[in-house]
Amino acid sequence: MTILTIKSLRDDNFVHAVFETMKDAASEQFSKQRAAILMIELFGIDNAQMLQLEEQDRTDTPTSLRVRASQFLDSSARQHIAQVYFSSRQSFSQRSDTSFTSNAITYFFENRGSLFWNDCLSTIFDGLQS
Repeated sequence: MTILTIKSLRDDNFVHAVFETMKDAASEQFSKQRAAILMIELFGIDNAQMLQLEEQDRTDTPTSLRVRASQFLDSSARQHIAQVYFSSRQSFSQRSDTSFTSNAITYFFENRGSLFWNDCLSTIFDGLQS
């Protein structure tokens, strides 16, 4: 599992920078011999904004996030990527000595065409599914 943090000074390049970093991670940080999941925390997006993104994708014109996520997962070079999770800005609190909880909202995209897809992957995290 890889967690990426990206901060852009220019909003018009933000989505491009996110997906370029994801492409690098997908090609360089995974063995490609088993399912991989990318998790990306979007520091500039809070829970309400993440919900708005999902709502727009469900009811209106797809957001650039959804379009780019679909293109990303459709690539034959990334058949090992089973899911991509986008998380709103989050804070963690400790539940016990060994576990933490987060207040983040996740919006995820599945690659059911992945060579390594398994239905159990759908239950790893709760979130807003594309």
